[in-house]
Amino acid sequence: MHQTFWFRVSVPKGVGAEDCKGEAQGTLEDYMNRHGDENNWYQEEMLLLEDGTVIQLCDGADYRGRDGLAEHYLSLPPDKRWANAIKAATTSVALDLGIGGGSAFWIGEPDEATRAVLEATAEQLTERIHREAPVNLARMYQDLAEGRVKDKWPDEQAYLRRKYSRVFEMFLAAGCKPFAEPATPYDYPSYDLTEDSDNARQVALLAVDIHT
Repeated sequence: MHQTFWFRVSVPKGVGAEDCKGEAQGTLEDYMNRHGDENNWYQEEMLLLEDGTVIQLCDGADYRGRDGLAEHYLSLPPDKRWANAIKAATTSVALDLGIGGGSAFWIGEPDEATRAVLEATAEQLTERIHREAPVNLARMYQDLAEGRVKDKWPDEQAYLRRKYSRVFEMFLAAGCKPFAEPATPYDYPSYDLTEDSDNARQVALLAVDIHT
């Protein structure tokens, strides 16, 4: 499975695109060395600065068309790009939690439940995650306690319970939601790779297609 992951990274201020790109890619490489494995093939797609600057990290010859993400952001007004990326990162978490019955996997047009998640703001999704995830988890464990899981797919249900509880706990602990403390690409879709730094650095968002 391929998915776009979002990372908060820190890059230098007052330098050119190549220097920002190099810093971000170095941070990503360190993350992958620590937390990835040989199955996690990846391609950087885009680096977005908080002022709306888009740095393309994947050229148009890419066989999966992953240059399209940067092209999409370039089509947006610069002052809308940062908020849109935060929304995209939050949407990934919401879909991983099955919020509202939405799913991260669809072919063609998304169903109504997934479309509702895709159209929500980051603030709305954050509120829905806080409100709905505990209810969904409680219902899943109640089904298990009352013996209803045997009529479904027990292995799949066990996997979803573990996944939902892990993702929800990581989201709750995230200092700058939705970006959690680093773990593997199998655990969560949005990570914070920034470190304490001085005024010579700035926060940027790095979008990366990773195979899991």
